[in-house]
Amino acid sequence: MKRMMWSNLLLGLWLMLSPFFLVFLNRPVFKVLWEDLILGLGIATFSLCRIVSRRKGEIVLADWVVMVLGCLTLINPFLYSYNNAPIAKWNNLAIGGTVFVMAVYQDWKDEKATTPRNC
Repeated sequence: MKRMMWSNLLLGLWLMLSPFFLVFLNRPVFKVLWEDLILGLGIATFSLCRIVSRRKGEIVLADWVVMVLGCLTLINPFLYSYNNAPIAKWNNLAIGGTVFVMAVYQDWKDEKATTPRNC
């Protein structure tokens, strides 16, 4: 399941770098640079923390933080009205939705694996 966290790490890095690449397609993308930099840095950092963590408490905390940051990335275009930057809006919706779903699934799998089974 570490593949999901590696995927989230790469998606966070893309979110950080995407405004610099997407600005060539749509100039207003640069206005959302700081939001995407901060959210991408958070997703990448906590995904990396999740990958290297061995303690259950750290793993659970990292899963929840990545989940919240994915949700924030998902709703960010609606909070800040990305109407002038449709490429950035769709980029954030795709990245945020993917990160959120993978973090929820990872958390669910971790919880399922540690729950004792009753016979």
